[in-house]
Amino acid sequence: MKSLSGGPGTVSGLLLRVGQILFSSASIGVTLSAFNSLGFSSFCWLLATMVLQVLWSSGLVCFDVCALRIKRDIRDPGIASFLVFGDWVIATLSLSSACSSGAVTVLYAIDWNVCSQVPISCIRLQVCVAMAFIAWFLTAISFLVTFWMLGSV
Repeated sequence: MKSLSGGPGTVSGLLLRVGQILFSSASIGVTLSAFNSLGFSSFCWLLATMVLQVLWSSGLVCFDVCALRIKRDIRDPGIASFLVFGDWVIATLSLSSACSSGAVTVLYAIDWNVCSQVPISCIRLQVCVAMAFIAWFLTAISFLVTFWMLGSV
């Protein structure tokens, strides 16, 4: 069977992982720069999961680069199972943290109307949550492609 686009060991899979690193890092940076964002436990959780996302994706970038350099087919059931499980865990954690941070952002911006006092912080919190959702979306794509690959191995 032909290699799946976006799967591990492909250029498109490498680009997905790099995108995950970039958007997770952006979410981390914006979270840390927002005023009092770490005062909410959901943003602490978001920060922790985005750091975990960066670490996981960085390891898989190294894995993809090695696979591309030696031009080896890595469609092994053991490797695919490990990648599916890891992507599933990371995707679940990042979705839950992005949703909880989004809920706190709505509470902070709309219900409590704090944005009239500190408007730049509200924008940063919204950008932080948006970056986290994009990172989750890229991880979900990686999970689905690897899961599909696991079924075809």
